[in-house]
Amino acid sequence: MAKQAVQAKGKPGATTKNLNDAKWKTSNAKTIMAQCFIDGIIPLDEEIPVDSKDAYDNLFKNHPDFKDFPYDKDIYDGRLGRLRHAINQKQHWADMDAVALIKDRQVYPVRTHNAKGEINWKGSEADFWLKKDMEKKKHRKMKPEALRATRPCYQLFSKKRFSKRIDQLLEDEKDFGVTPGQDKSKAKKKHNPRKFGDPTKSLLLSDNAVAALNDGGDDESSNLTDSDASDSDGESDV
Repeated sequence: MAKQAVQAKGKPGATTKNLNDAKWKTSNAKTIMAQCFIDGIIPLDEEIPVDSKDAYDNLFKNHPDFKDFPYDKDIYDGRLGRLRHAINQKQHWADMDAVALIKDRQVYPVRTHNAKGEINWKGSEADFWLKKDMEKKKHRKMKPEALRATRPCYQLFSKKRFSKRIDQLLEDEKDFGVTPGQDKSKAKKKHNPRKFGDPTKSLLLSDNAVAALNDGGDDESSNLTDSDASDSDGESDV
């Protein structure tokens, strides 16, 4: 039998919030609810009222990640309202940053050449294509000089600079902290997914689409919201 959370202090007879000591703040359920706002399933416009019972019954009630978060009107009204406000606030800040960046770039354009007059590698056509070619393992089939000769954009860079970029990309692929003979399973890169804006949590996607994303699909939502978006739920487990 599921262990119910203790009733809220000072509220005799209040409906218990969560089951099995589940924490809303760090739950997949919260991420899924946020994704519903991002996908437009639930309106982000704070002027549009949201019926929390209707949203729960149609979107969350039968979802396994919500099994420990039973419906209560006050609780879900609060969760939906605060989460919507947090996402809108983060989006507003992102829009302000984008406008500021445009103004800064008008005053200080991105430099295309370094102090020596050489083309910058970062953001160049060669940078783009080398990453694509290395994904296809072309660097394992030919020497750097031969690979450099395959594209005119590569030849804008010296043999030494081109070879160095290959080495740097290979270094970037390594797990952090791995030394010769070390067990790689103990030195994996820290997995720190963003709380909000995870397309694998979208209720619009089929199971096959989610599987494809988990297998390495592009996550274009990584800059939609900040992983630190807070939702002061007025509860101890937000």
